[in-house]
Amino acid sequence: MSIPRIHHSSTRRVLAALALVTGIGVSGAIIGGPAPASADTCPASNPPNELLLSSGSPQTARLHQPFGETLQVTLANTNGCSVTTNQTGVAVTFTAPSSGATGTFSASGSNSVTVGTNSSGQASAAGFTANSVAGSYTVSASSSYGSIYFSLANTANGVAAAITPGSPASP
Repeated sequence: MSIPRIHHSSTRRVLAALALVTGIGVSGAIIGGPAPASADTCPASNPPNELLLSSGSPQTARLHQPFGETLQVTLANTNGCSVTTNQTGVAVTFTAPSSGATGTFSASGSNSVTVGTNSSGQASAAGFTANSVAGSYTVSASSSYGSIYFSLANTANGVAAAITPGSPASP
């Protein structure tokens, strides 16, 4: 079996094609042709294709107390370029466990809430409060662009385990 010989000019064309497809520049690979796309060049139209966690994880709250940081996600594109299309109103559902250590969203009064993204492609689930069960758990955020998870914990630290009556004060 013989291996076909590849001419130097063919190698240049293959490298040039790979550079265009992958966005990786190959020095000297293109002679007389267009330069490969630079890694910092972004498309004029760049819609989102993923969901990223923006804030709210990891964090801990005392039992029956609100978490200090809002659970927030952002629509993004895996190419690293800014999203250029308007994504206002994309539905994102935040869901906590239905039992055990969990919490409640103030906007819905339950363990789940659906919110729309703002003009920056961000969705926030504010007002999440720990329930009465201590422990760690995850809250998911899901949209048509994927799902991500927040790491949360409810803690009894700083909460009295029991109240014991004291002696009456002497006059």
